[in-house]
Amino acid sequence: MLAAPAQREFPSLIFGLLTCTAVAQNSNCGEIHALAQMARSRAISALLPHQPAGSDKYRTHLVFAVRLFELSPKDRGAADGLLNLIPTNDDQQLVANSFGGFLCKAESDSDLRTLSALGDRLGRDFSKAILLAPDKMDSYVVYAAEAVQDTHSDYAIQMVPVCRTRHRAFVKAVENLGAGTPEKGHFATASTDWFEKHIFDPDNCRALAIPEAD
Repeated sequence: MLAAPAQREFPSLIFGLLTCTAVAQNSNCGEIHALAQMARSRAISALLPHQPAGSDKYRTHLVFAVRLFELSPKDRGAADGLLNLIPTNDDQQLVANSFGGFLCKAESDSDLRTLSALGDRLGRDFSKAILLAPDKMDSYVVYAAEAVQDTHSDYAIQMVPVCRTRHRAFVKAVENLGAGTPEKGHFATASTDWFEKHIFDPDNCRALAIPEAD
């Protein structure tokens, strides 16, 4: 595992294709359709019957937690549940990156659009949830180094209102990065210095990692 995000750069198109191919090879379309139905739930009463069991896949738990928080955006429990699923290793990040592509060989256009839109909302939803549960700020800030490896990610921009609203907790979390923590099985995190120079300026609440235009 490489120690600095600068060394984790991938050509976005190639990485996206590899991600989608790897996930699609291990998915069936019935499962993916069920996820899309969950993501389309318009009321908590419609979503709760789909609540995953503890043995279900990370992807299932993530889709459920995202939609539950979106349907109850002021609920601290829903915020905690979502933030507990911020990716913490390469396997989980592979899943988080996969929603924008085909998740099975015969995925419908409707399901593709639904899950792609959910994937696009992840950074925004994490940022809204952290305002309710600032005790999880370390995990939220740590994930930034991995999120911005996607050149189209607006994660740093989504951090602006978090920095402004929860400034003390945000600055402390950036300081806690220290020298970064490259660990086996866990993607490398940015050091405090790298974060402040390349990802986000916490003193002025200014995003530095700006997404590329499509």
